[in-house]
Amino acid sequence: MKPPPFDYYAPTSVEEALDLLAQHGDDAKPLAGGQSLVAAMKMRLAQPGTLVDLSGIAELRGIRREGDNVVIGAKMCLSDVVHVPAIVSFAVTAGILLITIVASVVPRKAESRAVDV
Repeated sequence: MKPPPFDYYAPTSVEEALDLLAQHGDDAKPLAGGQSLVAAMKMRLAQPGTLVDLSGIAELRGIRREGDNVVIGAKMCLSDVVHVPAIVSFAVTAGILLITIVASVVPRKAESRAVDV
């Protein structure tokens, strides 16, 4: 099944994305990875009138240092982050990597299977 018609925007800055989301209100949904939202739209479980695609916003990618903090962009994939030795070392030491993998993979596996309760 195809999703119902919707308006599509591809902003190039966080400010532009926030303006679009505010302008279209509850009818707008941000599109980040899209796997869950697009699947729900195809089944007509979600019917946003507007999609704001975040994939073209460079500010949401990359890893940078700001003072004493390391900032990992919201659009960074786990597969990109695991190639940064300092982050991997910290994550393994703190046990965060395993928690992140479980938190990322288990819900996706659960979403992909129908379960009768």
